[in-house]
Amino acid sequence: MSRNENILPAKMTKLSIIVPTYNCAKYIPEAIESILSQLYLEI
Repeated sequence: MSRNENILPAKMTKLSIIVPTYNCAKYIPEAIESILSQLYLEI
């Protein structure tokens, strides 16, 4: 079961994520994993 199967929104919301970086390439994979593990619940 994927992490997104638990929450199915009535409509798919598009969301843009901007991660400003400078001289920190070694942290990008961890940042992407963190972003992908978060859920966006419309309140």
